[in-house]
Amino acid sequence: MGFPKRISSLQLFSGLLSSTLLLGSVSLASAQSPLTAALLASIPSRITINVEGESVQVPLQRFRPRGVPLEMGVPENSFVTAIEQRTALSRVRLSAGRGGQITNDEARINIFWFEDIAGMDTQSDVEQWLMQTSRARNITLRLIRNRRATYPWVSKRWSFERGDSPRNSILGQAIIGRLNGKYFAVVHQLPVDMQEGYGPRIDAVLSTLRSR
Repeated sequence: MGFPKRISSLQLFSGLLSSTLLLGSVSLASAQSPLTAALLASIPSRITINVEGESVQVPLQRFRPRGVPLEMGVPENSFVTAIEQRTALSRVRLSAGRGGQITNDEARINIFWFEDIAGMDTQSDVEQWLMQTSRARNITLRLIRNRRATYPWVSKRWSFERGDSPRNSILGQAIIGRLNGKYFAVVHQLPVDMQEGYGPRIDAVLSTLRSR
């Protein structure tokens, strides 16, 4: 059966929302995709990050998610990756983990890549999708106006917080990105007590994100 060239984003991803949650806890049925063992050639093979006040050198591995024209450097032994692919959308997921096992799925990065059939041709299209999805999860996105600390591919970004108390809160960002004229979305989040340890690791991934 064919698909119309352009339908509403809410209709298109209603199945995704019903089976997996964008900003909530998600259980993926898809198989985990291993990180490519080869170290990055075009960007540094290791990066220095600041963890709890100490400088730490971390090896990076190239990750080229299957079916998505992106690549990134992923800190070694810090994330477990998975790819979920649908007709109009691919989701690349990096969850905090060691030795191939997820240690905390509340600490994660989701990258959403829209196929041409999705009709996500403009920043406004992706923004509407993010807003609809967050409202469905009762999450408020707050626009971040300071662009000095963003990555080159960022077009617009918001912060969000969820949780029943400051001690148990989860902090994150929803971002619209653009590479080679294509818009995509990134949502990352961390429990508040993991900010210092995993925040720099998320930054390492996003600072090396590029098209391929």
